Amino acid sequence: MVRNTAFLVLLMLVFSCSEDISSPGEPEEMEGPAEVEETTEDPAYPVCGFDLDQEGDPIPLIGNWEFVGFEHLETGNFYPYTCTARLAHLTHYQGGYDNRLDDYDFPLYLKLMDQEWAEEDEACQGRFKLETRTHLGVLHSCFSYDEQGAIGFEVGLPYWDFPEGGTIIFPEESHHIDYSEGLEKAVSYEIEANRLYVYYDSEDYRMVFIALVKNEPS
Repeated sequence: MVRNTAFLVLLMLVFSCSEDISSPGEPEEMEGPAEVEETTEDPAYPVCGFDLDQEGDPIPLIGNWEFVGFEHLETGNFYPYTCTARLAHLTHYQGGYDNRLDDYDFPLYLKLMDQEWAEEDEACQGRFKLETRTHLGVLHSCFSYDEQGAIGFEVGLPYWDFPEGGTIIFPEESHHIDYSEGLEKAVSYEIEANRLYVYYDSEDYRMVFIALVKNEPS
């Protein structure tokens, strides 16, 4: 009788302890996959991702800016071909996305200087110098602006420096054309914190730049 009683007590202890063990179907067992999903990054983020939520006082127009993309004025979505061009350039020149991702550093910058154009040139005389880069080449030309927000860029072909012997693929060429035309048709600008918005003769999109604070072009 004592032995049977002891056995029953042992069974009760076993079942009472088993209630504290989580089963695979309980919510806490699902936390692992949820955390992995939240921390998974978009594969394009290192070359296409920008932090556009920073706050602060507007910074001066004169300085170095990195091109983010063409933003739709109503939806806030970015035109996808800028990112496509970045990924294409990475694969084209850096030996593959997976192989050289950590080494990739190719900012599409816009450098606005407070130095006046010194050469005798009808298009740029009396205007400020600029330098900007696409995946195809570098533009050394000029721009003008006023404190009311008007701005204009010179993007004539003679001011471009294209490397010789290079190959061109469609996404890079398409981005170069869109970017150049955006600057050529620019009419106004706006600065919000560390972001520069350039408006051109499109009712749908604006060009978005972010302050380039590291790896600045020399």
